[in-house]
Amino acid sequence: MELKQAVKERRSVRGFLPKPVPKKNITTILKQAGRAPSWGNTQSWEVLIVSGDRVKKMGEAFCQKAREGTVQIPEFEMPKSFPEPYLSRYRQVGKDLFSILGIQRDDPAKRVEHSLNNFRGFGAPVFIYLLLDEGLSPYAFLDAGLFIQTLCLSAADLGLGTCILAALARYPEVIRTYLPIPKGKKILVGIALGYPDQKAPANRYRSQREPLTNWVTWI
Repeated sequence: MELKQAVKERRSVRGFLPKPVPKKNITTILKQAGRAPSWGNTQSWEVLIVSGDRVKKMGEAFCQKAREGTVQIPEFEMPKSFPEPYLSRYRQVGKDLFSILGIQRDDPAKRVEHSLNNFRGFGAPVFIYLLLDEGLSPYAFLDAGLFIQTLCLSAADLGLGTCILAALARYPEVIRTYLPIPKGKKILVGIALGYPDQKAPANRYRSQREPLTNWVTWI
């Protein structure tokens, strides 16, 4: 797949097949992602790959916490709100996606179920966790973002889908129960990985992009 096609094809997949992902494919993706640029070649990312029954057990543990209303204390602060025009873009994604899924504003049960599916990684057979050393500065987020984008494009190149999910990092106490998080490392985000289910309604959705005139100034 050419780079321009991978950029075009990459999207947030919200429905995966239960088909396992071969370890060799994951290894290929990780090696390519490891070529991402970083500050002074520090390569500050560290990765945990989760598969098998542990993925399902973690997903259900997250859901149980959410159902109980357990306070979410992620190890890196997540957005609580957005100013305009970002808020409108954020809300539009929800409106468009719910429209495709047939979820109405007055149907809280379906809204809750959709929210819980985030915690299950939408059925992905693999979770990829990105860790950062607690001694790093916030600038390491840039390194992490470059790594994640390269990983997602590399996955698309192999016909795999990804979804970058804050939900997978909202309950670090659950993650630390199931995974050997090294001392001094903090959980940044989780990424669902697998083969896209082309029949899943949510996978018909494509988020819109702003025209260059809205965010580029030529001087």
